[in-house]
Amino acid sequence: MDKSIFSGEQHYVLWVKKRCVFCQKAMKLLDEKGYAYNFFVLDEEPQKLAEVKEKYNQKTVPIIRMICPNGEVCHVGGYTDLEKHIKSLEKNND
Repeated sequence: MDKSIFSGEQHYVLWVKKRCVFCQKAMKLLDEKGYAYNFFVLDEEPQKLAEVKEKYNQKTVPIIRMICPNGEVCHVGGYTDLEKHIKSLEKNND
């Protein structure tokens, strides 16, 4: 992944499935909060989905990662984790 395209601000990367309600909710939340993100739809790539799930030790989608302004990549988790993460960010900005 070319981190240079994400420089300057926090950015999220999501692996999703088309009909996944929580995937749609995660993208909607990021849209509402104004966070930039990219997503990869893996409905037609079951092998890739299995690899991503195993790599990040996650059984469900969405699988969400965050790229910080300094280029550090952190695992966020799924939709519920994203909600907690964003609430934490908002709390720290108050």
